[in-house]
Amino acid sequence: MKVKKWLDTPDLKKNEKYICAWHYFLLEVQEKLSRTVDEDKVKKVNMFILQSFYLEMYHKEEDFYSQFDSRLHKVKESLRLLLG
Repeated sequence: MKVKKWLDTPDLKKNEKYICAWHYFLLEVQEKLSRTVDEDKVKKVNMFILQSFYLEMYHKEEDFYSQFDSRLHKVKESLRLLLG
């Protein structure tokens, strides 16, 4: 019997993609921040990520995964400019 029948996740493929994207994004940020000695920059990056993904409201009428993908793209671009 397949486990996905028991899971309460409507779109399992999108959810798996989201989990992988989030995981590898955090690993990438962690690796980049480990190379900086500027504690103020580290604090700003952490607050920016928290603000972008946890404090900014998600719209109920829109698909969560598309909103996440959009935010992830914008945050990656911003961090690329900030961290190199």
